[in-house]
Amino acid sequence: MGVVGIAVGTVTGLLALSNDCSHGACKTGDAKRDDGLIVAHISTVAFIVGGAGLALGAVGLLISTDSTDNHHRAAMAVRIGPGHAALLGRF
Repeated sequence: MGVVGIAVGTVTGLLALSNDCSHGACKTGDAKRDDGLIVAHISTVAFIVGGAGLALGAVGLLISTDSTDNHHRAAMAVRIGPGHAALLGRF
């Protein structure tokens, strides 16, 4: 999930930068400017989620044990739905 978040952040960031309004050429309230800001915010959130996913994955790998007992194994889950996103972990 972390890699996907970083990839989405990169693509949407590039889309936001390619917007004609990225350098202040459009006025407030312009649809192009608003669309560019939405894509930029999506990029920021995707980078945050991707970074958190990569960090949690690294922590999970570092503290995991070779035990076959699932009650003591590290686990991570990402849940995304309408109006919410959750990052769950068990260590």
